[in-house]
Amino acid sequence: MRRRRNFSARSPLTERISAGSRQTTAARNSLAYVLRFLGKHSDVVSELKAALKFNNNNVDAHYLLGLEHRSVGNDAEAIAEFYEASRADPIFAAAHFELGNALRDNKQDGTAIEQHQEAISNNPNYSDAHSNLGVVLKGAGRNEAALLEFQEAIKSNPRNSEAHYELAGLLQDIGNIDDAIAEHREALKGSRRWHSAKFRVGLADALRAAKNNDAAIKEYLEVGDDLMMSGAQREAVTMFRTVLEIDPHNATALKRIEATAEQPTDPKPDAMDKSERPSSAHQGRRYRHRR
Repeated sequence: MRRRRNFSARSPLTERISAGSRQTTAARNSLAYVLRFLGKHSDVVSELKAALKFNNNNVDAHYLLGLEHRSVGNDAEAIAEFYEASRADPIFAAAHFELGNALRDNKQDGTAIEQHQEAISNNPNYSDAHSNLGVVLKGAGRNEAALLEFQEAIKSNPRNSEAHYELAGLLQDIGNIDDAIAEHREALKGSRRWHSAKFRVGLADALRAAKNNDAAIKEYLEVGDDLMMSGAQREAVTMFRTVLEIDPHNATALKRIEATAEQPTDPKPDAMDKSERPSSAHQGRRYRHRR
């Protein structure tokens, strides 16, 4: 069985470089961690590139540089760095995982599948890798394979909200509404209230599909209220308009829209900008990037 690389462990490659260089590269890697936390992008890149001058096989530096490039949308550079990290240490599961994410977001689904599979081969219990592989497979129309990956993700981590959410979307797409609703509720269990808008909208959409309009309206209104409190007024209004699609005379939704100084428009589905919604029926979603 292949060894799983621990990101915090010292790589055999690192052991082979000189003690002086090791101290320099380790110090620069550590400084880059701190600078990333402070949001100093140019300084992070500078420190990591300096570390790589000492040792171009510095796996952690390539990996961190890839993450930093991803954080500012430099996906081409990120892909190159994740490739370097996975080349220098082929059993570094997180490097394959992040590479798969970047490739997927750049419409290279075939290679993304390979990288997620490589991550899983090095760490069979990598829940996020199973979940993100499921997302790519679903996008490729391979629903049965995607279903298995979402189930593996949940088996590895029963509180993986993204995996429950994606599984719910797949179940809803194939007409299994009752199980989809159950999975949406599981997704909510593992999420924090202020991070749960997407999951709650997913539940509301499923309830609406099941013709449970009262429950769906309740969810949409609560999400709208939370969005208003967090300052996301435009998204909140979209939720209230969604309520009006179901019940054009809903007093609460009309009152909320009036309070935002916006007038309710013709509540037809075609009139609503779907891109405004926190969830879009499980399509076109960026997926999880955390390790």
